[in-house]
Amino acid sequence: MTRKIITLLLSAALFSSFFMPWFDWHSFELSGLNYILSTHIPSYKYFLLLIPFSAAILFFGALDDENYLLSRNLMYALPFLISIFVMAMRYLTREPGSGDNVFFEIDLGFWMVLAFSLLLMFTKGKNRISQYS
Repeated sequence: MTRKIITLLLSAALFSSFFMPWFDWHSFELSGLNYILSTHIPSYKYFLLLIPFSAAILFFGALDDENYLLSRNLMYALPFLISIFVMAMRYLTREPGSGDNVFFEIDLGFWMVLAFSLLLMFTKGKNRISQYS
């Protein structure tokens, strides 16, 4: 499997997982888009827009024979770094009545973004990935 195909698959999965439920907030499931559109979340929420933006750049750059608009290495690492930043900011700015553990509020979409972005970071090395090694 080539790096191009892996990048296409993982960037499409990363883009679609942005619209899965990310956080539980007062019994509401917030997707990445709902999290950004919410008026009750501080302004760090706009950093989340970089995740589908970088996934789209990776997807269309891989379709264009790996000619990327921005640096490929930055686009590989950006979704993971933004996810960790948002998790840290949720921990630091949590509500006084909420529990001590921020992991209870995290839903499936957030874990999918972390997993797909981590896999993207590991695919940047080889151009051709061997099947039998």
